[in-house]
Amino acid sequence: MILEEPEVPYVKELYKAIYLMPTTKQTYDYLEKHLGKDPAKIIKTGTSSDNYARSVNPNVFILITEVPYYYDPRMEDLSKSDTIRRKAILNSIEESRKILNFVDKGYREVKGS
Repeated sequence: MILEEPEVPYVKELYKAIYLMPTTKQTYDYLEKHLGKDPAKIIKTGTSSDNYARSVNPNVFILITEVPYYYDPRMEDLSKSDTIRRKAILNSIEESRKILNFVDKGYREVKGS
């Protein structure tokens, strides 16, 4: 099992890497509390099929799974690291920016021709 973190900080963990599906209401409430502005101006999508199913049957059982895009055994390595979490995240952001700039440059070259 890939031991990923939840995509949002307000989702409830049931077990390692198993979380309840967050609702649009939870998203709205979280943003309202932390942003200081109207979340309706930020939330541009509706709710999900599981939220709809619950409105029809509150006892419905829903299972949503995610499959990683890739796999590497290091993903399961839970040993201590010399890199602090903040630094790892900042490094990831920097790498993402490099990739975005590379793709953007190629896109602009193709678009201009």
